[in-house]
Amino acid sequence: TNIPVLLKTAFMHDSVQMTNPGVSQLCIRADGKILATAGWDDNIRVFGWKKLKPLAVLQHHTDMVNSVAFSDHQDPPQRLLAAGSKDQRISVWSIYSES
Repeated sequence: TNIPVLLKTAFMHDSVQMTNPGVSQLCIRADGKILATAGWDDNIRVFGWKKLKPLAVLQHHTDMVNSVAFSDHQDPPQRLLAAGSKDQRISVWSIYSES
């Protein structure tokens, strides 16, 4: 079976060794400064995009976090991060950062 190749070249930007058991999903904020992961360990992890520096571990959920998504607000104080979990809860976080 031939599979068409859509990318001629690809390169890895960076990688980080995770200490938690796994990641369900990740999302990069539209301004390209923040990356968030949805963890199998019930936590949301936030990283700086340039160097994948850990910025925060958001603890709220009691079961695996399935999804994360950033709002598309242009006004920085209104930028939000939402997460959905297997615990049947949604959390919404304000993680505004100027840098």
